[in-house]
Amino acid sequence: MMKHTYYPIIILAAMLLVPVILQAQFVQEPQSERPKHELRAVWLTTAFGLDWPKGSTPQEQRNSLRNIIANSAAMDLNAIVFQVTARGDAHYRSERLPWAQRLTGTLGEDPGWDPLEFLIEEARKYGMEVHAWYNVFNVGVQSDTNSYKAAAIPHVFASNREFVRLVGENEMWLNPGIPAARQWAIENVLEIVENYDVDAVHFDFIRYPQGGFPDDSQIRSQFNENNIFLLADWRRDNVTQFNRDVYAAVKEIKPWVKVGSTPVGHYQQSGGWPALFAYSAVFQDGPAWLREGVNDYIAPQLYWAFGSPFPDFDWLVKDWKNRHFGRHIYVGIGAYRAGGSDSQNVASEMGRQIDTLRTDGIPGHIFFRYDNIFRFNSFLGRDAPRLNYNGPALVPTMGWFQQDIPDSPGGLTAIRSGANVVVSWNPVEFEADNGDNKVIYALYRAESASVPDSEDFINDARNLIAVTGQTTFTDPLPFASPRYHYFVTAVSRNWVESMPSDLAEAPTASSVDGDDTIARSYRLEQNFPNPFNPVTTIRYEIPESEFITLAVYDITGRQIALLENSVKPAGIHSVRFDGSMLSSGVYIYRLQTSSTQLTGKMMLVK
Repeated sequence: MMKHTYYPIIILAAMLLVPVILQAQFVQEPQSERPKHELRAVWLTTAFGLDWPKGSTPQEQRNSLRNIIANSAAMDLNAIVFQVTARGDAHYRSERLPWAQRLTGTLGEDPGWDPLEFLIEEARKYGMEVHAWYNVFNVGVQSDTNSYKAAAIPHVFASNREFVRLVGENEMWLNPGIPAARQWAIENVLEIVENYDVDAVHFDFIRYPQGGFPDDSQIRSQFNENNIFLLADWRRDNVTQFNRDVYAAVKEIKPWVKVGSTPVGHYQQSGGWPALFAYSAVFQDGPAWLREGVNDYIAPQLYWAFGSPFPDFDWLVKDWKNRHFGRHIYVGIGAYRAGGSDSQNVASEMGRQIDTLRTDGIPGHIFFRYDNIFRFNSFLGRDAPRLNYNGPALVPTMGWFQQDIPDSPGGLTAIRSGANVVVSWNPVEFEADNGDNKVIYALYRAESASVPDSEDFINDARNLIAVTGQTTFTDPLPFASPRYHYFVTAVSRNWVESMPSDLAEAPTASSVDGDDTIARSYRLEQNFPNPFNPVTTIRYEIPESEFITLAVYDITGRQIALLENSVKPAGIHSVRFDGSMLSSGVYIYRLQTSSTQLTGKMMLVK
């Protein structure tokens, strides 16, 4: 390896600047006020291993899935839409479908663990919803038919060949016109609902394929082949009938499980541009599913940017808003569109799109897909989120669901541990009238000298600091304050909150600064939040009183801010850094003492 000994600053700058440029063109933080209730979800794709599985061993796959959940929670997402069935296969333990080939390399081979069960357990720790994403009618490819026949649990191509039609040269689809084929698909969904504690089932490919479908036998038996309008109505009703039947069956088993679908984003009317129209081209009538009450939510795939010549995002949002019939619309955002013309570069305007949804009263959104909102950043050395919500949110409550209210948590305590506060409370036992007993918790923090009014305080989304399925939370305080107060509420599966708990007060920050019984070493912590815009907090620890400096540098090594330059007492200290006058990019912060030099890196994103 060639060793470079010249121009170290230039080399460092080049190394650091490249990932910053690659990432900064995508990151855009929403500017509108953060709502307290907002679905923030991501599609986690298993088809072709696009997002997951990663790794060839069960341990590697588990670790990868665990990291995905942790990363999503750190980005303040509150739901994972996990593709449990991609092409007639299973990423869960099924008696009806073969294990997915990507798990072991062989279709139908038992991987020795259950990905869906593991994901639910991990997501619960963070209070996140799990939606089981099921591809309904697109079930495989003809090129894989040998493996379909050989699987221990046969693929539908082998077990029910009469249900399957070949479309084009390779794709295989269930025939929605065969009632038994629809029922076969419904029973697969019910297996998940019966055996797993999912919050929702979520349907994709709930349509006919584009460009024609070989359902001639049904056509001849029921219609005049020249009556294309009657044929179109029949096909649409076949898809809608699946929704009717599966909705009733799911609610019969577990009335608290949501039923949602993700149709093609352009429904019927046009703003003057060419598009694939869901109603006429693939026979989806999403608004009818909402009007009939056989979907609790729809997530239309609005994978376009603002403006012509392509379908306009804002126009489509308003079109769906006018068709929701009292149910929820969660807009699908095409985060994968990150290049080409400005009208295609959705990734650069995701913050603006979220602002538009909030302004129009749309209660949530889903990103397609995980890998497109988390990119490996070699500078940060970890998967870095492309979007920063500046705090968590609760999933919107559905008014037509069970409205039972849990009891308030008791036993709330707040104990300082070094630079953190550990907040704990007693678990709440809860069972709604519909038999559901899930409960999670919402934690609020007040930074004020006086005791706040609890009910008013929890209505302000800025005070919500955590949503969790556990009964303890370690709060890395972002800055010093005279007093810290905490409240916690219990939240039902339908996101109905209890009254707030009694207040708990943490020791003041001043009781920690300068306390040499707490600071036992030199330490410079990662700034929080990171990435930030425009203010962040840097915390450091020194074991004895001495003269220190804390400075911020740009990537060329030029000092741009001197945050500390004095004798500081032993203890844990924090200082705020305001980057409002700086441009987006990576900055270095350095703590210098008489015997130690510690350095950290942070990213400013505007």
